[in-house]
Amino acid sequence: MIAHPAGPRHAEEIQHTGAPDRPTTAAEVLTLAPNVWPQNAVRGDDGAVSIAGVSV
Repeated sequence: MIAHPAGPRHAEEIQHTGAPDRPTTAAEVLTLAPNVWPQNAVRGDDGAVSIAGVSV
């Protein structure tokens, strides 16, 4: 049973309009979404994220 503090009908929405599809692979999960992260954000080979050369 789905329970949600905002009410029983609130939790039924599975996909918001305009939201991207759910990631299915590890590579998709690790991808930095361009609509969220700045253009100068990159994930290095070690998996660390940096913005404008500064590790975050």
